[in-house]
Amino acid sequence: MSCKTIETDVLVIGGGVAGCRAAIEANQRRMRVTILDKGLLGKSGCSPLASQISAVGPWASPEDSWEKHFEDTVRAGYYQSNQRLAEILCRYAPARVMEVLEWGGLASLNPDGSAQCFQTEGHSLPRTLHFEGRIGQIIMKILKGEIIKRNITFCDETMATNLLAKTGKVVGATALNLREGKFILFDAKAVILATGGASQVYPYTHTAIQDTGDGIAMAYRVGAELIDMEHVSFIPASYWYPDAWRGVYAPAGYSIVSQALKGLPKPRWLNGRGERFMVRYDSERMEATVKDIAGRAIFTEAEKCGSKHGGIYLDWRPLGEHLGEVRSFNLSTDHSLRLAERAGIDPKKELLEAHVMVHTTGGGVRISESCETNIQGLYAAGSTTGGVHGATRTGGSGLIWGLVFGWKAGVHAAEYAMKTKRIEIDSNDVESERDRLYDLLKRPVENGIRPAQIMKRLREETWSNLNAARNKEGLEAALGSILELSGVLPRIYVRSDTTVYNLEWVDAICLENMLLAAEAIARAALMRTESRGSHYRTDHPRMDNKNWLRNIVIRNDKGKMQLYTVPFVITRYKPRGN
Repeated sequence: MSCKTIETDVLVIGGGVAGCRAAIEANQRRMRVTILDKGLLGKSGCSPLASQISAVGPWASPEDSWEKHFEDTVRAGYYQSNQRLAEILCRYAPARVMEVLEWGGLASLNPDGSAQCFQTEGHSLPRTLHFEGRIGQIIMKILKGEIIKRNITFCDETMATNLLAKTGKVVGATALNLREGKFILFDAKAVILATGGASQVYPYTHTAIQDTGDGIAMAYRVGAELIDMEHVSFIPASYWYPDAWRGVYAPAGYSIVSQALKGLPKPRWLNGRGERFMVRYDSERMEATVKDIAGRAIFTEAEKCGSKHGGIYLDWRPLGEHLGEVRSFNLSTDHSLRLAERAGIDPKKELLEAHVMVHTTGGGVRISESCETNIQGLYAAGSTTGGVHGATRTGGSGLIWGLVFGWKAGVHAAEYAMKTKRIEIDSNDVESERDRLYDLLKRPVENGIRPAQIMKRLREETWSNLNAARNKEGLEAALGSILELSGVLPRIYVRSDTTVYNLEWVDAICLENMLLAAEAIARAALMRTESRGSHYRTDHPRMDNKNWLRNIVIRNDKGKMQLYTVPFVITRYKPRGN
């Protein structure tokens, strides 16, 4: 076959925390490892954006323990998390954090291992490290340094397009090198998916542009099961006015920032009537509530009694001259306030208009305790997967999710590759995938539709009907629209036939993945006739432990989504009441 072929033992698709940690672990077991990153290793994806990480290390209280962290994780996830996976997360979190900090010689920890930590949403004790909101950047810099030091091969700006399977086993993947415009075949004994979630199916999100559900879609197409796809985390806050700022992070004074204000006035969330509305949703914690309650409250108030432009108001005026103390504590808050000031808005005197935005998708590829999917040779880690957190996540859980399960995936993928013989890849599968990709560059303009047009309509639909307050009518409408949009995919055309840095071509390829992920979210949300965590239905507003202590699993049945349920994996903590 006339294409570049790279042979490796373990192929890692995704270059964030989960992918890098997996690659390092497989490399330590003397496996040839190759990393594919859709962007630039260490700088793309969601990992560098993370502002905090939670684990019960030496910085935590003597009264704290991984068992308490485990209990908090299960309760925060409304018991939907697979408790075997949640236990792995919390048990191994301290060692994984200390390991990566030691690799980097991080001086921010005190000599005794202690550090200033905080109690973020969903946690019963302070155990979250912050480092001025730069912890994601710090960890990615350390991991990339380890990748380079260990001479692990990585391919920047290389997008995996599909997995290849033979006799029920994954045997490699196809990819496009965006910089050179070349099609590449990766021949691998084992593949680890660490591509992130699918938050880009929504119009307003603070996740990276690479978060288009690629790993989820590729896994589904090759036969891997998905789980918990109904869950999407909506959090405070995105600027809502001016219009051009929508989707840009707005300073909500949420969670960890509120703790930096001990003894000082707190920023408030107000509706269009000037009411501090959180008293109706969580009168005890108010604006320091958990993610799912915050997202639902803001979305509901914006719909019922919104600000002038249909959002809510962020009120920083009570802080007055103390605002500088918050800015010095958290860099993202400082940057966000600077944006307002550059537009002539003084946060000390004026209200900011904001709304919710998507933080992460909560579902993904279904994995075992060894990070293996139901397809031999295919592993997954981090936010490409579902089942670890359940219905919502505690604060600071994203990075540790990647570190722990990246490590696990690296261990088990390497063990699998050691004992597995290389399987010859079917050249017809490779040629078929290449034809699929390059056909997009040859389609006629007449009667065609551009990727941006479909993407815009998809995002309008998800915001309207797959949002933080759902109902049957809206979900059915969303599903119908998503299927309709999927039906016009054969009409997509790309204006330029160049293969080098053709971003419209990339959008056309990613669009199929986005529509698949959106369909899975809609179908699972329609099936779960209760409210649990981030999945809130106005027509089924209560949690139903009698009928819904079950996960929704999605499988590919001859090109159609088949949904079925399995009981929650409960090992220690049982739900109370109905």
